[in-house]
Amino acid sequence: MDLFQTSLFGEETPLQEEKKVEKNKVMAKSAVKEKAEQKKSTPQKKPNDLEGINDETCILYAGFRTEGRMYPLTDLFTDEDIEKGILEEDGKRVKITAEDVRHRLENGIGIDESFPEFVKGFSEVRYDKDKNMLFPSVSGKKKGASPVDALSLCKETLFTFIGIAKQFSEQFGTEIAGDLYQNPDTGEYLLRIPPQTVNKYWVEREHDGELQATHRKLCEIHSHHTMAAFPSQTDNEDDVIPGMIYCIVGMVNHELPHITCRYFDHVQQRHIALDAEEVFDLTLDSIESVEIPSFEGVIFPQVEVVSE
Repeated sequence: MDLFQTSLFGEETPLQEEKKVEKNKVMAKSAVKEKAEQKKSTPQKKPNDLEGINDETCILYAGFRTEGRMYPLTDLFTDEDIEKGILEEDGKRVKITAEDVRHRLENGIGIDESFPEFVKGFSEVRYDKDKNMLFPSVSGKKKGASPVDALSLCKETLFTFIGIAKQFSEQFGTEIAGDLYQNPDTGEYLLRIPPQTVNKYWVEREHDGELQATHRKLCEIHSHHTMAAFPSQTDNEDDVIPGMIYCIVGMVNHELPHITCRYFDHVQQRHIALDAEEVFDLTLDSIESVEIPSFEGVIFPQVEVVSE
């Protein structure tokens, strides 16, 4: 059953309502971006983000299929590159940067596998000097290779998120976002509510990549509270990380919320709709019998609610 337009989870939204909602989202998002640009207007000197790396530095990422989910930095760069910098065409050497590491991971330079999810502008590489470890991660600020091999996510994580979305809708009238992870060694699923700012028409995540050292990020999910779960133009622009599943939960005030799922195909350069029943291994019986957990009175200190 195709859940992209209509489904057993909800009803169609009138075209006029969709256009009104889209206009409000664009206006609200523009205001946020304008404030962000104002903050960036003051130039700051940025230090070398990988200062201190050496030939014993390792890269840790849950998506690696190698032993220990780890690669030594020397697999990507020579000892001389690490010590003195990468040799450029003019004969000068330039210190290795996080962008150099990201680029080689994305394209599989020096290793047996590539990681297309590390798209420039949608990911980052953080260096922990105390641990002498590099931690690459997919950035949550923007939303493929493949639909994660027809992956079935844990339905319990979906029901938990719906409960949280209901609470934010009833208490604040806002959206809320979550990330679904899986431990590649145990198969255990985890729902995380990242630091974020939420509004009636949008949600702005902060990047929090430490968990991706031990868990694979499989899905980004956010709510449209009482509105239908149709992707907005902002969603279309942000939901482009290869291999990531994107889900929206709408009409959370209904007994059966409206859910849409999709992924971005970089070959076709378009979004491909997925059935929520298949993504979360759902059946009509399991949906009608489930009890959505209540989060009344629960405080989420990492979430900032704004009215503008």
